[in-house]
Amino acid sequence: MKLPATFRDAVSIAHRLDIQYLWIDSLCIKQDCHNDWLEEAPRMQHIYGGAAINIVAGHSNGPESGLFHARDSHLVESFIAQAEWNDCPPQQYLIWNETEFKSDFTSAPLTRRGWVFQERLLAPRILQFSKMQMYWRCSELFACESWPFGASSSEQGYAVRYGPDLDDLELGPSSDITTLRDQRNQTRKWELLVMQYSACDLTKPQDKLIALSGVANLFRNVTGDQYVAGLWRSALPRLLCWERHIGNSDKTQKARGARPAAYRAPSWSWASIDDPVSYPSREYHDILLLEDLIEITNVDIVAQGEGKTAQVSNGVLTVRGWLHPFKFLSRQGYYIKYKIGGDIRIGRHSEFIVDALLNENLEEMDLWVLPVRLAVSGCDRGYFAEVRGIVLKKQGDTGFYLRVGLLNDSYYGDEVDERARGNDVLGVHSYMSFQIPNERLFTFRRHLGECVTISIL
Repeated sequence: MKLPATFRDAVSIAHRLDIQYLWIDSLCIKQDCHNDWLEEAPRMQHIYGGAAINIVAGHSNGPESGLFHARDSHLVESFIAQAEWNDCPPQQYLIWNETEFKSDFTSAPLTRRGWVFQERLLAPRILQFSKMQMYWRCSELFACESWPFGASSSEQGYAVRYGPDLDDLELGPSSDITTLRDQRNQTRKWELLVMQYSACDLTKPQDKLIALSGVANLFRNVTGDQYVAGLWRSALPRLLCWERHIGNSDKTQKARGARPAAYRAPSWSWASIDDPVSYPSREYHDILLLEDLIEITNVDIVAQGEGKTAQVSNGVLTVRGWLHPFKFLSRQGYYIKYKIGGDIRIGRHSEFIVDALLNENLEEMDLWVLPVRLAVSGCDRGYFAEVRGIVLKKQGDTGFYLRVGLLNDSYYGDEVDERARGNDVLGVHSYMSFQIPNERLFTFRRHLGECVTISIL
């Protein structure tokens, strides 16, 4: 049997590097054998994390494309220029084509593949063959033919950070993962990872969780946390606040499609939809107050295959919190009109984002909102307060609910002088002036009365 061109080139590279063993997924995992795939997929952490190097065919369309492409080598040449600036000593600068770098390295077609996302994070070294040139990356150095002597991670600058920020997300043996033991860093790192991974493509959408299982295993081994269908038990209220990513330009952008017919994750998990997802960044700037508004009482996950980060066949989340009737009324551009109980609201700063296309009209659905998290942060207008809640559809008289979207109920408050309220208000000590949440901030609690316990599928 004659090996495809890409495989032959990989063998040649391994031979030149004096590497005796080569692992190729399509050769080492039985193709079209579901049981073998279920057994091998969770081992990716050890396969890629324990490898000497990961050879990446960045622009290959398939196994017959090979690693090497016809090119004009003059286009990758760089040169040194000396420049003088006012009040600065003369310095030398490396001149190269940054635009070509972006399209050739970070935007290579292979980087959009979901399985490759995990491989790039776990591998201690990457040797990528793209259309224009070769690239090398490890925890100590980034180098390419245009930049043969490379730069350390602290010198790489903005250009090398196009696309997935591997410096922030790197998880392989050579990376510093001690910060994962701090829950805040751990959770934010996972949020960033999910945002980038969810934008990748999968040939088989049902691989959504299993294609990330190697990274999840590494997180679990370091933190000791419980993995629950793409989220972490210790930070569930925060991680439940994902939303379908719609960008900044079009808040009316529709979802790609409905939730997949084949079950792959509970509705409260980001892995249940095909669209990219995002998490709020506001919580990490000038925070005055953070508060979870729900209590997780139980999480029941039924996994397929071995391991605690494998695919799931069922999942139920039981929570205690304030549940309130929700009625979506209309949308006009950026503004939405909705009702929580008897309170009709219209606001530019409030958003209701559905997770996926629905088979029935929102106006006719039996919807409820469960406030999950309160965040109050400082801003140029004093403070910005936001209650993030998941919008749920009641499943008849079963007592179960399904998530259908996320509601951000947010607004700016009136400015007051901190000194008039005392330095300990909201635990703030360093602001000369800020804004105090008024009674509207606690509208949910005032309207909802006592807590209830519900189960979300």
